[in-house]
Amino acid sequence: MVRLAKVMSIVTVLAITVPIVTSVEGCSSASSKKKKRGATQKGSAAKSDAQKAGPAATGSKDKATNTGADKEGVTCNAEYENTAWCDNDTTAVFCSGGSWYALDCAGAGLGVCAEDSDSHAVDCVGSGDAE
Repeated sequence: MVRLAKVMSIVTVLAITVPIVTSVEGCSSASSKKKKRGATQKGSAAKSDAQKAGPAATGSKDKATNTGADKEGVTCNAEYENTAWCDNDTTAVFCSGGSWYALDCAGAGLGVCAEDSDSHAVDCVGSGDAE
């Protein structure tokens, strides 16, 4: 009788635990695809959409090409500081210190350019991390 009670206790714990673990795993895989490759506004629309450069892009400024003060009809100034967009699937563009910088994410070994749909951070991410 004691043995049957132990078996029933184990079965009950498993019946409760397995669905919880399965639902947690489902959540993590669903949230991993919130980055949209190259799907960003450009120019002044990027500022309106609150798009900001992410840490991989800004941290690789030394690998980026300074394209000057004007891009897409917008002058990089204090108002646009850190505004960013994907110029294409692999190039992140961001305003820093009065100049627009174009970072070839693929060429820098950082993957593709993508925007996080929640935070609007535009950054270089692994190609498997973006749709």
